[in-house]
Amino acid sequence: KDILVRGNDIDYELEVLRRNGSRGKIVVKYSTYSLTAVEGFDFEPCSGELEFEDGMRSNVITLKILGKSSLTRSDAFQIVLEEIEGGGGFNPNDDGDDEKAVFTLNLINDCDASDEVNALDKFLSKCFDIDNLKAARVAYVDQIKNAFLVTDAPEEGEEEEAPGCVDYITHVLSLPFKLLFAVVCPPSELGGGWVLFGLALFWIGLVTALIS
Repeated sequence: KDILVRGNDIDYELEVLRRNGSRGKIVVKYSTYSLTAVEGFDFEPCSGELEFEDGMRSNVITLKILGKSSLTRSDAFQIVLEEIEGGGGFNPNDDGDDEKAVFTLNLINDCDASDEVNALDKFLSKCFDIDNLKAARVAYVDQIKNAFLVTDAPEEGEEEEAPGCVDYITHVLSLPFKLLFAVVCPPSELGGGWVLFGLALFWIGLVTALIS
């Protein structure tokens, strides 16, 4: 499905159909999956459960599509439906298989190129994904901040534990190295991870040469 995107955000309603009967209640899980689109810059990630009551043949998933500028690329992401509760299955002839259904949304940049956009900006927008660079910048700042943390931030749903004396000692001793590699190693969001991969090989080779 192609969606024309301009400068304003869009609330897009994706209709999900229930075919070959509607008896009984079923629940299906859904989640978004990034292809070339960047979460938080091209669309808002979401997940949840979609309920079909007895006799209900359709329901909608509301997706937040974020606005584009004239320099950003057209992108794509997917919505994945899986794990049906209450009976039923997915159509293996559609995208996906017996275990899941996949729906792809193509976000087409429909912005008019401004006369103020110079040739250099147009060239850079073709060579680099602007939204990907923005996401990399946010991740880069976060990894530098995280280098100063005594312990890793807790995962979602987990309680944060107070660091002990040993945690503080190891943090002080390792802080110069944590900060160094947080600065010199770019986040994996930049260049699809290839920049980080190349620099990691470089640092491994350098450390190996120094040791030998």
